[in-house]
Amino acid sequence: MDEVKETTRRIACITYTNAAVNEIQYRLSRYLGRDEFEDKFDVGTIHSFCLHNIFRPNHWRLSEFREGFCVLAPDDEHYKEIIESVIMDNALDRRSFDQFELLFRGQNPPYHITREAAQDYWNYLDENNYIDFNGIIYYAAQLTAA
Repeated sequence: MDEVKETTRRIACITYTNAAVNEIQYRLSRYLGRDEFEDKFDVGTIHSFCLHNIFRPNHWRLSEFREGFCVLAPDDEHYKEIIESVIMDNALDRRSFDQFELLFRGQNPPYHITREAAQDYWNYLDENNYIDFNGIIYYAAQLTAA
């Protein structure tokens, strides 16, 4: 903290859940005071950090997203419609619905999702400039490796 105190640099606090984000923000703001906390800390989920600090400023470097993108969150109604369509088109078990959140490019799909269904899902996202939460992580990793 002392290293960034008199600079414009900030400290990133990255976690996986929004509940943990809220807890970290609460504790830091109580300990440091609201102004110092807001000036020096960037607290967020891994998805938020990758989206705001890596993917959004650099998405144009990836041919898939030169024209822009739209984040597709798991609680988005359109996300649910896409998943239901892929499930029906590929005759998947209804139990596979929640497993689409575990689908990650470059890895084998979860048990109830076939490779064809996974590819159909990714093709739909790619054709419509959508990016899901795992895509944010995947493409942020590609951007930082380049």
